[in-house]
Amino acid sequence: MNILIDALPDFVSVSGKEYGVNTDFRIWLEFDRTMRLENVSIKDKIMMVSKLCFDKERCRVIPQNAKEIMEGLLFFFLCGKADKKYGRYEGAKGKKERAFCFSVDSDYIYSAFLTQYGIDLLSIPYMHWFVFSALFRGLEEERRIMKIIGWRLLDTDGIQNKDKKEYFKKMKEFYALPDNRTAREREGEFAEILSNAF
Repeated sequence: MNILIDALPDFVSVSGKEYGVNTDFRIWLEFDRTMRLENVSIKDKIMMVSKLCFDKERCRVIPQNAKEIMEGLLFFFLCGKADKKYGRYEGAKGKKERAFCFSVDSDYIYSAFLTQYGIDLLSIPYMHWFVFSALFRGLEEERRIMKIIGWRLLDTDGIQNKDKKEYFKKMKEFYALPDNRTAREREGEFAEILSNAF
């Protein structure tokens, strides 16, 4: 999809039918947070995000196929991209690592949007999720959030200068995301939802 010339979608396809969804970025930030909740069953998460995401005025009946619901909602969340590793980048030693968390990094994201784009995310009445995602991906390297992402992904083993290495290690530790799962568990979090839930 090309957001410059294509109409921004306001629906997801489930079982060959189109179902209207809420498109404001706040809904999809909440979708992300809900999907990462611990101690909540996958079925309960699907019920929660279905109530959150489907537009009740345009979608009188919510689809019933839970797996296809999740595929449709994830496709929208990923802005029409097939990559289910949203927010993961090549990190140290080629491992896929989680580079950011919308909840943990909310202050930095807010600040970056305000300083770079002049957009106050707290007071803006509406922004389509695809627009928010494009602006987020377009943040300049000078923004604190982008530096934090860089520190999280940095392989400090390859740094020869002892002082720099120590500094980057401290930054990496200080800004580490609170995630106790193994890399393999993190890698498969959305894949598990789709493959093991049903």
